[in-house]
Amino acid sequence: MSGLFAVFNRSGAPVNEADLARALGRMSVRGRDDSRMWHQSNAGLAAAVTFWSSEEKPCDLPFTLDGSCHVIAAALLSNRPELRRQLHGAGHATTPETSDAELILRSYTAWGERCTEHLRGEFAAVVWDPARQKLLGFVDHFGTLPLFYTDTSEMAVLSTDLEAIATFRGVDRTLSPEAIVDTLIYGFQQSRSSTIYEHIHRLPGGHLLEVAPEKARRSVYWTPDEWSPLRNVSDPQSLVDEFHAHLERAVLARARLPNLGVELSGGLDTSSIAQVLSEDARNRRPQRHLRAFCHGFSGPAGEAEPALARQTADHLGLDLEVLWQDRGHPLGTTKPSHFPPEPQGFLWDAGLLHGRNAAAHSPILFSGHGGDMILGYVEYHWMRQLRRRPMGAFRDLLTFFRMYGFKRPPLGLRNWVRKWQGANESNMPVPTWLRQDLVDRVAPLDRVTHIETRSESFRQRLGMWHSPVSSMIFSRTDAAYYDAPIRCVYPYFDFDLWEFLQSVPPIPYFVKKALLRVDMKHRLPTAVVTRPKVHLADASHPILESMQISGVPAWYFEQLKSPCLDAYVDGRSVARRLEQIERVGKAEFLQCVGAVHLGAWLEHRAASSAAKNTCR
Repeated sequence: MSGLFAVFNRSGAPVNEADLARALGRMSVRGRDDSRMWHQSNAGLAAAVTFWSSEEKPCDLPFTLDGSCHVIAAALLSNRPELRRQLHGAGHATTPETSDAELILRSYTAWGERCTEHLRGEFAAVVWDPARQKLLGFVDHFGTLPLFYTDTSEMAVLSTDLEAIATFRGVDRTLSPEAIVDTLIYGFQQSRSSTIYEHIHRLPGGHLLEVAPEKARRSVYWTPDEWSPLRNVSDPQSLVDEFHAHLERAVLARARLPNLGVELSGGLDTSSIAQVLSEDARNRRPQRHLRAFCHGFSGPAGEAEPALARQTADHLGLDLEVLWQDRGHPLGTTKPSHFPPEPQGFLWDAGLLHGRNAAAHSPILFSGHGGDMILGYVEYHWMRQLRRRPMGAFRDLLTFFRMYGFKRPPLGLRNWVRKWQGANESNMPVPTWLRQDLVDRVAPLDRVTHIETRSESFRQRLGMWHSPVSSMIFSRTDAAYYDAPIRCVYPYFDFDLWEFLQSVPPIPYFVKKALLRVDMKHRLPTAVVTRPKVHLADASHPILESMQISGVPAWYFEQLKSPCLDAYVDGRSVARRLEQIERVGKAEFLQCVGAVHLGAWLEHRAASSAAKNTCR
């Protein structure tokens, strides 16, 4: 299943069937294969279904074992054999064909709220327990699948679709000033539990939500261990082989359909996933059809990615579709034709076509996001390890010298000095065109310094759990964003792979992604394996370059006159900056464009039937 919706009326009033049907209709883009709803007294559940496995069949939804507890779940469990053995020990008989939804419900029946301790993979689920008059919602360890919720004294609503909640009768749609300011300054919200709506929240990874008649309680069922013990590696090749086995398991656990899509850049992360999929298709599943998808744009930098992706595709025998963002598709020159549930900065038709084209081939698209975070080296790793395991830290240095010769190892001394001096390299400037009363009320810089997800956390594997960057990526690869029945999956966010890599010494195995490069040395083209890391922050922006040559589209200036922006932005000041586009840098340009697209999103919202003539 890929679209979930649940409502619980605390007052005891029966659920309105028409309201539930409208919510299900809002999720229609997620329901390529089936859609069902169920309600009983004061609780209702609905699911829009796209099958993620060739073994899945239409069934009674929500799923129930005996008519008591019911479950709706969007899940790709990666530990099905182990979970089945654990359930067998708890007295539950299952078969290899047992659905993920049934495994989740049996886990809840066996272990209650502690069922999350037994689940691995990518999942979001809601269980209705009528005997206890309780809704239980939970997501996987990293929150790869979103689950939104709102809770009032009258009712609680949970859904994987933000718009389905926001348009449900009785839900407060007041916009969050903090979320809007975050979006305008940083391009995305700086809290992983917030949404654009003040009273609708996102359940973070590793959390569960228990909704009872008296109140709702959000709790953490898993937090990453910052100081996992590191192994002493005596045989580096065995470590590489063990890593590949974990990577292969993470990828193949998510590959259950005969047709699959994979994002393929010129980098190592997506290429390694494509390699595992193609090897499996070649050796074990010859009927599987893989297709790779790549972005490109004109110019040396923009053409380098498709060229390397082509090398990888040819090497692996994959079909490759390159979507050129400035060839036949306007680069931000026309007003967006589709609006996602939240303002997302840039939206242009070429970007949307990427997801829609992939969805035409398969509802599953593999993403390499997370590879940099899980396999990349953080310069202060060694200093931190020196404090905890001094002998092991020096042994790691010797291994580094054996691999790289007598080069200066990245020990992170300068980073530690900067941190001691209180340097903060992550803050973006507050635009002068933001309304001053809004800045005074939100205090963005003061607020951000107290948010747990700053740059230091992002640069660690711990950041995979509590960085807002990941939540932003998950939101922007959602079916509602593409307006297509597609689900991006993230093998590098696999829990077992993450746990294994937590035990690997950072020096030398994460310096320049050494572990992955050695593993892929004879599996991928040499140009891809040896390619240096390309930092997106240092890259130019194709749309900025295009507009500096051809000018800013007229609709940008018209949009900045929208009264919907008046509460947040001085549109005339933004327009004056865009009139001097040749002097505008990348960061400022993205902030200005964010204001333009916020205005378009607010106008679209105001025109919708659920929010008549209101921009707030």
